[in-house]
Amino acid sequence: MKMRHYQPKRYKLLEVLGKGKFGVVTKALDKNTELSVAIKKIDKVYSVISPGVYELDNEQEILHEVESLSAVDAICQDRQRPQHVLCKTDFAEDQHAFYIITEFLDQYITLEQFIVQLKTFSLSDQQMIQLCRQLLQGLQDMHSVHVAHRDIKPSNIMIYSHRDHLNVKFVDFGLSCHEDQCLEKRHAGSPIYAAPEIFFAIEDPESPDTLQRWIKTDEWSLGIVLLEIIGHMHDQGFMELVAKIRNVDLDQYADAIEGLINLHTQLTIGVYHTGITNNDLTIYYQLYHVSRPLREFVQDFVKPLLTGNPNDRQLQI
Repeated sequence: MKMRHYQPKRYKLLEVLGKGKFGVVTKALDKNTELSVAIKKIDKVYSVISPGVYELDNEQEILHEVESLSAVDAICQDRQRPQHVLCKTDFAEDQHAFYIITEFLDQYITLEQFIVQLKTFSLSDQQMIQLCRQLLQGLQDMHSVHVAHRDIKPSNIMIYSHRDHLNVKFVDFGLSCHEDQCLEKRHAGSPIYAAPEIFFAIEDPESPDTLQRWIKTDEWSLGIVLLEIIGHMHDQGFMELVAKIRNVDLDQYADAIEGLINLHTQLTIGVYHTGITNNDLTIYYQLYHVSRPLREFVQDFVKPLLTGNPNDRQLQI
């Protein structure tokens, strides 16, 4: 995939939105369109092959992200329906860096921040279901263009909330894969949202490291995120959620990393064999005071995402 040369004069840089290990995200004004955009600048990383000879290390990684965003852009072009994925506008490079230019999500915050805010105000059951349905729809749309996200968690989801209007978008496609790229991928991302089969590196002969395998891990990750939203739980992930449901005292493991790893392994083994059970959900409903309409939603739309066997998972809208 050929990138155009970056044109710095086209953009008026406004403010830094975030910094990472290899780059920075900046809000900018696109002078050609008069629209605000976000520019993700990723420094090029080189390794020395021999004296005076260098090899670019992170080009394939960036091209994978760009290819995923380009595939997702097909969703963005359909103006007849709401869009729940980040839309790109362009990508470019110069001698020192790659640039991925996307829409700027004005007045959006991360879902992680939003869940914290839910402790100070509440959504109606109808609004909560609307929010969760948007996430299900966004993931289904993403998978329909053969992209697996591979790092679904609250900090990688943005939400706009104003009065009765809600909209969510999946962002950060840095670990994603598109079609045959998925054959090259190994697990990375957030362990607390990882599916059991990924945690144990269990090989499925029917679905090795292919797009379908990663689609199924996305479904599990979203299922855990949905339970966090409905329970107003902040960034707890799989282990703390299941530990609470199954009455495991995490405090006794607080000072022992090895103990936490062993505990995570035990809990994951249990869930791998059973999935999230009806008994687990009954306790979850009681712990987090889940209303009847939301219980019905969890049974119909969240529980099918949280089966131990990935081949049994079903994403329904």
